[in-house]
Amino acid sequence: MIFSREMEALRGMAHRFLAAAAVLFLLAAHASLLYSGRLYVYRDERGVLHFTNVAPPTSAVRRPSRPIPRKGVERLKAYSTKIEAVSRRYRLDPDLLKAVIMAESGCEPYAVSRKGAVGLMQIMPDTATELGVHNPFDPHANIEGGAKYLRQLLDRFEGNLLLALAGYNAGPSAVERYGGVPPYGETRRYIRRVLSLWKAFKEKKKGS
Repeated sequence: MIFSREMEALRGMAHRFLAAAAVLFLLAAHASLLYSGRLYVYRDERGVLHFTNVAPPTSAVRRPSRPIPRKGVERLKAYSTKIEAVSRRYRLDPDLLKAVIMAESGCEPYAVSRKGAVGLMQIMPDTATELGVHNPFDPHANIEGGAKYLRQLLDRFEGNLLLALAGYNAGPSAVERYGGVPPYGETRRYIRRVLSLWKAFKEKKKGS
């Protein structure tokens, strides 16, 4: 009986080790996408959603990128220098930052959500205070604060972009409470929208 319990304990340790190794591998893969020049998003024949910088097999069903609203593109031009600067400072892909701005506010600096989130990157007042953003309606201060917050979330979730985006939308405590992306329709749609816009900005840059 003692021997049997020891074997069960060893098997349990082995399973936990393999699970931890798999999680670390996935986190590293998600982190690498932040610095990749390409992003492919597709569902395989089993319906599993993939995010990768490797071209998918030709049999895969590709998820098309979301068209970038023309008005938003024109507005973004006014902030391109700031976006590039904060992206370097917080080690973010500038196209990812643009995608978050577009998904959050459509690049409308005076946007206010029903929940009270403000500005280009829709920062909640309490979060703005914590980030040192004194006037969230100031587009440059808002971009600075939003980029800083996104970097904090990426660090908090060890480079996992999906969890960072979920935290940006639903709050990091919700991500931690559910141990992953919360089962909120709004949050899951938000993640898909940001990733699709990110892909569209990448394609636009490649085609220009």
